[in-house]
Amino acid sequence: MAVLTFKKGEVIFKEGDKINNLFLIQSGGVSLCLIKGKKNIDLFQLGSQHILGESVLFGQNTHTTSAIATSETKL
Repeated sequence: MAVLTFKKGEVIFKEGDKINNLFLIQSGGVSLCLIKGKKNIDLFQLGSQHILGESVLFGQNTHTTSAIATSETKL
């Protein structure tokens, strides 16, 4: 398994993207949000030991939110 590093403000995935991976947040933080134009509507803040993309386990094929790193984040 490869460790991916995202800089603060970097988009990990966008709403509507196909779910290709499950991610475990090793360090840092992630905002799950909706992007409307140039505005982000924050829904949840996730940190270390949280999982991203788990909805694929329930039959969902695309992300329902966007994920943006809130600090340097390792997945």
